[in-house]
Amino acid sequence: MKSYWKVLLGLASLIGVIMGMATNAHAQDEIVVQQGSTEKSNTYEGAEVFTFVEQMPTFPGGEKALYAFIKKNLVYPKIARMHETEGRVVVKFIVNTDGSLSDISVMRALGDSTAEATIDLIKKMPKWIPGKQNGVSVKTYYTLPIRFELESEVISTDQPPLRIAEQMPTFPGGETELLNYLKTKIHYPEKARELGVQGKVIVQYTINKEGKVINASVVKGMNNACDVEAIRVVNGMPNWIPGRQNREAVDVQLYLPIVFSLASSINENDRVYATFPGGEEAMNQFIKVNLQYPKKAKRKKIEGVTSIKFDVAADGTISNPSVVNDLGFGCAEEALRVFNLMPKKWLPALKEGKPTASVFVLPITFKL
Repeated sequence: MKSYWKVLLGLASLIGVIMGMATNAHAQDEIVVQQGSTEKSNTYEGAEVFTFVEQMPTFPGGEKALYAFIKKNLVYPKIARMHETEGRVVVKFIVNTDGSLSDISVMRALGDSTAEATIDLIKKMPKWIPGKQNGVSVKTYYTLPIRFELESEVISTDQPPLRIAEQMPTFPGGETELLNYLKTKIHYPEKARELGVQGKVIVQYTINKEGKVINASVVKGMNNACDVEAIRVVNGMPNWIPGRQNREAVDVQLYLPIVFSLASSINENDRVYATFPGGEEAMNQFIKVNLQYPKKAKRKKIEGVTSIKFDVAADGTISNPSVVNDLGFGCAEEALRVFNLMPKKWLPALKEGKPTASVFVLPITFKL
């Protein structure tokens, strides 16, 4: 029998990291999430550095204290102010076992000295409460988004989402439906399959107060095509039941591990996703030829992915486009313009060999 691909998901890890069972702890009603597994990300000076641990590092005083510290201490570079540079800088660092911070690096930059200003801010921070695994302090990676805005003439930062809430966000229908969604929506990129690329992509994202998926990004990638596919599927998720803290809906950050493996097979009569006429390569070429970088986004050096979600009918007709992830500065409008230029008939998804209606999420990358 001809071998085909299938996306495999680590169920135990998925349930532990995403759905987490919250239990009451001892002091000040602290909530601890029980996780099924941890991710050892790297080694640093002979010691393991973790990406996920049972108790993540925290700024002394908590999220509100962190927000206040950033607002007070972050300095807007003069050149960035002069060039009206705005947007988000994402910084990553290690919280050591004694709470000190090291190995600071910028994962997403804006230019005009904003990266340097962000690094200077992290260096000013006091010692954090270190992450813990099995009750022992361990070195842990931490990623922090910082937003530079000029409108109010003050430096601001995104209010960090909670990592642990009394009631964690829930996918509609529960974990079983989440697994079914992923199994039916993720497809193996053609290039990755041809090259025999296999491995795990870990996506970080936030479920906001309305239950929408926002700020999806890859924290551990394996291949550009697989990374983009993972982001596409996460951005295409339906609204979740939001997390709650003190009975109020709150933003909560989650992680999703997705394993791409060539070892298994699927029904050869099924095509679980709609396809652009000519296939993935033809679609990528179409976008490359027609996409125009918005002038304001280019001037402000905005980069990232804007996704368009749309319906594909059983006859292949595409309709009802909507923006899933907007970078701002005209990127969403440009992505919709490119969508409207596309052929109106796609190859529909197949179920048991018969055409069926489906939803497609198209990631459009803006990169200078």
